[in-house]
Amino acid sequence: MPFETRQLGQLVEAVSNLPGVNSTLAAQYADAAVPTVGVVPPAGDVISAVTAARFSAHGQAYQTVYSQAAVALDLLARVLGATVAAEAPTMIARAAEVG
Repeated sequence: MPFETRQLGQLVEAVSNLPGVNSTLAAQYADAAVPTVGVVPPAGDVISAVTAARFSAHGQAYQTVYSQAAVALDLLARVLGATVAAEAPTMIARAAEVG
């Protein structure tokens, strides 16, 4: 089996796995979403209130960053899928020429 054909097979397999990876990450994120923002109510003192507010803000920032990363991962999967679909015939033809 020519190198390009083998490489194409590995590339197609990797690209086809990306949606599954994205789904797994989304499921794990959904499980962690509530605990990252929902902190234990603070005690009556100011330090506890400030600490709880900071933890909550950190959790919200994490959720914002993760949402942006999820969009980027989805875009990456779609672009790679389209690229592989567009380049596959060329790679197969080249591999056939090489023999």
